[in-house]
Amino acid sequence: MNASVFRYLLRHDFRLELRKFFLKKWMVRYGVILILLLAAALTIWGEGRGFRTQYLLFLSFMLPYLTFMISFRVLIREWKDGTIGWWITLPYSRSSLLLAKFCAAALHTLLVYALFFGGLTILALYSAAVHGLEAVPLQGWFNGEAIIAVILLGQAPLLLTLGLLTAAVTHSRWVALTPLLWVLFGVSGNTLSWMAGILLSDQPEGWANAALPGWIWAAIPGAWVLAGLILAGAIHIVSRQVRF
Repeated sequence: MNASVFRYLLRHDFRLELRKFFLKKWMVRYGVILILLLAAALTIWGEGRGFRTQYLLFLSFMLPYLTFMISFRVLIREWKDGTIGWWITLPYSRSSLLLAKFCAAALHTLLVYALFFGGLTILALYSAAVHGLEAVPLQGWFNGEAIIAVILLGQAPLLLTLGLLTAAVTHSRWVALTPLLWVLFGVSGNTLSWMAGILLSDQPEGWANAALPGWIWAAIPGAWVLAGLILAGAIHIVSRQVRF
């Protein structure tokens, strides 16, 4: 398959999911309301009153679960919309079809990460303007953001491919494995909070002096290799075991 065809498949999946989920008016409204509520909380209870700005970084613990669900939705949508027969009989290889969905889900994930950290950064800057730079250590904030972003990007391919595999298995002859995959989803999604706990366990000043240990950097390539194997498994199931 040439590059133009792949771009078409990628653009189709990306725009369709963007239109069905990300551009919903209620999503924008909820996002604005949430930011306003957090800004109000920072104004009233911020820093010395118990609600430190750095606590906002713990909201990132939901992102691994959202990452999985993004890719799960991209594939499971074909069954829900009744288009699985059309999609799977397109004159392209199953690997190309699944790879396009993986890339579309990855782009959606990056968009979510950018919006999330952009929103949190605006809130941190607002808190610093209200309470002063001495009360809101922005250096520690940006250090924490960077650490969390690296961990998220390191595990994102694994969660994205696991989402595709779970969606494929749900409608295949291997459906009995679905509960096990959901357990793996829960355990994998908890990785960020587990790593954050390790990093902060001996850091009384929070994220200011935290640093990623070497074993995390070494684990990221391994996670990406495992993601490739999971994607290959999803392609095999869609090619030979899927029901529609």
